[in-house]
Amino acid sequence: MDAEKKKVCIRTFAEYDALLESFEGVSIEPYWPKEEDFVLFEQDPEKWMVFLIYMSEMVEPDYIKAEYSKSRINKFLREHLVLTD
Repeated sequence: MDAEKKKVCIRTFAEYDALLESFEGVSIEPYWPKEEDFVLFEQDPEKWMVFLIYMSEMVEPDYIKAEYSKSRINKFLREHLVLTD
């Protein structure tokens, strides 16, 4: 476990659901983050949260490196996103 406490973003389930609804009909060119991008995301998770949720929920990886990137996105979200009632 890191000696430094990880920054956490808090959302309600309702906020999360509303965000997913706002993604409907949105189509952006996928950008699959590289390992070094996650260092940047760690610095300010709040800034990147919407993008990472979009990539996790709305885009399917189409090659092996994209699958790995999506697994890293999901790991990042598990560590930095807390959903509450």
